[in-house]
Amino acid sequence: MLFGFCAVATRSQNPHTNNHITIRPMNNRKKEIAKFFCGGEAFHAVTHAYLLCSGTQLTVMGVTTTPALNAMSVLLSTAVTVALGIYAWRPQPMNK
Repeated sequence: MLFGFCAVATRSQNPHTNNHITIRPMNNRKKEIAKFFCGGEAFHAVTHAYLLCSGTQLTVMGVTTTPALNAMSVLLSTAVTVALGIYAWRPQPMNK
């Protein structure tokens, strides 16, 4: 992404062309951003699940992760991941 322009490269499906690559603008940038944050939030959920299962207590900037905090973080992060995933990968309705 350079200066707010995103593009997706696709190959022509026509066998009679010289296999040109077509650049088309990304139609829904918000969904692509949601996909990115969905992956980050999924990683966040898996990290807290690991900390919960291993019993590891971690102190970051004065906050110590307890098993209760990790369980809440797993549930909340998973809910956010599912919501972002539904928004990002749900097909757009067909226009009539």
